[in-house]
Amino acid sequence: SNQITALTYGNGKFVYAGGFGVLGTSTDGITWTARTSGSSTYIYALTYGNGLYAHGGDSGNLYTSTDAITWTSRTSNTTSSIWSIGYGNGLYLYGCSNITSNYTQMGVSSDGITWISLIPVIKNNNYINRFAYGQGLYVYVGDSSNVYTSTNPLKADYSPFYDATTNFYVPSYTVSGSPTITTAAGYNNGVYQTYIKARPWVI
Repeated sequence: SNQITALTYGNGKFVYAGGFGVLGTSTDGITWTARTSGSSTYIYALTYGNGLYAHGGDSGNLYTSTDAITWTSRTSNTTSSIWSIGYGNGLYLYGCSNITSNYTQMGVSSDGITWISLIPVIKNNNYINRFAYGQGLYVYVGDSSNVYTSTNPLKADYSPFYDATTNFYVPSYTVSGSPTITTAAGYNNGVYQTYIKARPWVI
């Protein structure tokens, strides 16, 4: 009786998830069995990759499972709602609704269990709604028909230039160790430009 908001397939199983923690599995897409998702809040995102299912939803809730039946809660390092989850080239990623009026958030993990959070886009009031990976390229889409690509989501190389005629926002980064981070801003042909360059993040 609840909404189904996410669907995936992997390792011989179809899995759906949705409102107030509903989740179901099927081996043929015809006969479905209701499962316990571990969550009591809305689930918006679901994926499968490298032997692991993962779902995310309200308030940063994130769970993983090896069989889509028994789910374990993981620390997502965000309190924002997780709207999308994807997998590609050895990395799991999630995307959020906007944390504040200034920026959105992304999470990255190499195993689906330990996650770090990144600020991927210099863009106000944007949701990360869907992820995809193919041909060496990570792609996600957000509000207002925005599409962003990256060859390496562990680097701050999403949308290096942001047109902001009145202001621009350069996010702060926190990571263990001493990463080399360079930020620059300028004005060129009527467009304010910002650029961030950082060494690859290490999980």
